[in-house]
Amino acid sequence: PENVQYLLEWDVNDAFYDFPFISNSVSFVKDEVETMQVNYDEDLYNEDLEFFSQSLESFSIDASTVTEASVISDFNDGKTLCAIIDSDSVAGLTGTDYEIRELLALNDTLQTSSAALTDLVVVNDFSEKKEKAADFAEYVTLTMSGELHGLGGHYSVKLSEDADEKEQIAYQAYENAIPVPDSQDAKEFWVTLKETISQYF
Repeated sequence: PENVQYLLEWDVNDAFYDFPFISNSVSFVKDEVETMQVNYDEDLYNEDLEFFSQSLESFSIDASTVTEASVISDFNDGKTLCAIIDSDSVAGLTGTDYEIRELLALNDTLQTSSAALTDLVVVNDFSEKKEKAADFAEYVTLTMSGELHGLGGHYSVKLSEDADEKEQIAYQAYENAIPVPDSQDAKEFWVTLKETISQYF
């Protein structure tokens, strides 16, 4: 189409969206003292980065200006053909003529996985009204699971009984994604990934 400027766009400054490109070469394991260890398959990691480098010839992302908001805006304006976004950003898409799909493999030999982060509702066991808090937590996470996206733009980890195709695909993508640690001991991994990807822009 005449208006299309980007074949694929994502926020390259956010390691969360860069992760799928190297996901098949990384694993997260907790040791005996519950410290997160990041293990790399160095050969596969280098293959992933080589593929990433070659693929950039098809993209024209400006790392100095791109943000999650600009990706959504470009997609809504028809400037972007495909976009890598998280499920919370689906609420920002306008119109009905778009589809949601799980990420494809990089190629015939390099698989890919998206990253999954889960927000929790936690009840303090020492709270004076913990029973009421627990009832509220159950209400917003289970009873209202089918209404969460419409009200706040967030999909529940529990599939709605009347889930449409978009929710079903988002849910399946979440189920197949790698639960990515956001803990302090995994911070170095995210910083390193962001620095590594930034070298290509």
